Amino acid sequence: MRTKVLPLLILCLVSFGLQAQRSGLDQESDSLENERRERYIKWKAKRDSIRKVEIREALNVEDLLVVEYLNLSGGGYDKVPEEIKQFKNLKRLSISENGINHLPGWLFKKLNLQYLNISENSPKGKRFKFPKNHSVQEIILNNSNHSSFPRGLRRLKGLRSFSFNGNPVKEKKIKGKALINVRKLSMMQDTFPEGYSFLFKATHLHSLNLAKSDIKTFPSQILAMDSLKELVLAENRINKLPKELIGLQTLERLIMYKNGLEEYPRELYGFPQLVELDIYYNKIKYLPDGIEELRNLQKVYFSFNELYELPSGLMDCKDLRYVYAHHNHLTSIPKGISNLDSLKILDLNHNNIQFFSSELCRLTKLEELDLSFNSIEDLDGCLLGLPSLDRIFLQENSFDIESPEFSEVIRVLDGLARKGVFVQPQLRFSEEE
Repeated sequence: MRTKVLPLLILCLVSFGLQAQRSGLDQESDSLENERRERYIKWKAKRDSIRKVEIREALNVEDLLVVEYLNLSGGGYDKVPEEIKQFKNLKRLSISENGINHLPGWLFKKLNLQYLNISENSPKGKRFKFPKNHSVQEIILNNSNHSSFPRGLRRLKGLRSFSFNGNPVKEKKIKGKALINVRKLSMMQDTFPEGYSFLFKATHLHSLNLAKSDIKTFPSQILAMDSLKELVLAENRINKLPKELIGLQTLERLIMYKNGLEEYPRELYGFPQLVELDIYYNKIKYLPDGIEELRNLQKVYFSFNELYELPSGLMDCKDLRYVYAHHNHLTSIPKGISNLDSLKILDLNHNNIQFFSSELCRLTKLEELDLSFNSIEDLDGCLLGLPSLDRIFLQENSFDIESPEFSEVIRVLDGLARKGVFVQPQLRFSEEE
């Protein structure tokens, strides 16, 4: 009978690396927080009018002209405060989560706004109306109880990105021609009970996000978008991708996370510009040969499927930087993985891998290696020679405390920790009783 123990020695060896790593992470976190405070100035104002001097004091600035981003979200406003006029160089404004149901003309004529977040306003479902404007490039209008697009959307000549998530869309009321200037459209968590015919007027889109919209069949209207670069259909109920999708030859990102896909068509390896392929959380058991045709592929997300092996051609995708294939049924580290000399992250946790591969030691740009929750019994000292390795996860494997290889395991872990590599210490060791 085999029992599992966790030697105190291992914890001591790893603690050295953990303390150094945590110290570095804390310093980095403080630096990021300071940067965040400097970059985003939040002004939580009262509902009544505020004098100019009080605005300066609230923002702790001498000159209001330096302010480019103003956040008035959740301020309790029932109209847009006129004091905003004083911020002559304002580029980004967030007035979400208020009770505003009207946008004054001066907001678009007196200021040169580029970004406007007006989500979760208009409590009565009243549609906003936009005047003619050339500066606004991005509008966020989420969760606002709108059944159709705001009026005058096409008057925003500079508008390129429009987010309209979580609205009770009624397809008959939506006019696709309103999107004439938009290149990036997000309509997540919207439902389309009457279809997607409005998309026929949006074939010029570069990015389309229809995630979490309870879509059961791939919308055929998308096949006419011959300029599309990004397609996000995550968290729907699509179980089949049409082969005709290959007609979108400009596609760079295909995101089919968490659908019901049972296969990936061989024909869809023909995207010459595809950089990211995400088929996380599906029911795929086998990936066909030919993936090496995706010459520009940099990120693959194959996790949470039912794969027993990765396609051999994947090892010929020389630009690959991120490979996520955890939570599958892989039994070995893919042969030829050393060909991926641009690889930064390799995540193969929660599989059935039994043996470490020395090929991993040739991945000179590898920063993170996750082989946790497998059945690996040994390690190779060559790991110590990886120049870019920053994080390694090996918990819940099957290192045998009485095996001749165990001393090498300890030496490798100690060496990595002393180099400052973050080592996940909760390793599982086994011994014979």
